[in-house]
Amino acid sequence: MIELPPPQAVEVIEHQVVKRWCPCCGAWRSPQLDLKGRVFGQGRIGVRIAALVVYLRTKLRLPIRQIREYLRTLHTLELSIGELVELTHTVRRALQPEMDTLLREVQASAVAHGDETGWRENGQNGYVWG
Repeated sequence: MIELPPPQAVEVIEHQVVKRWCPCCGAWRSPQLDLKGRVFGQGRIGVRIAALVVYLRTKLRLPIRQIREYLRTLHTLELSIGELVELTHTVRRALQPEMDTLLREVQASAVAHGDETGWRENGQNGYVWG
């Protein structure tokens, strides 16, 4: 028998940073919270959720509203349409240096293979070149 595990609920992790007065230097001090690799920038959405949203949007071409419904139904995660759109922009900005590196490598290579994928939208033919 092959079966899927039950949908996983979202895990909310709360980080508490303590700020204290230092009598030696006479200033308030708090540790620097480094969440690189866990969230993008100062956001609240983890990289796994961001990767899932971007995969659903770019690879599976799901509309934002369907991605929102998926997250709400399967993971009990309520995100606004605007937050999902901004999340995709944030991931794009974070990955832009990698994309620039790949583009330079393709442009410098002796051979480059291309792909043309076509589809119809509103009765018009459309193409994506990759």
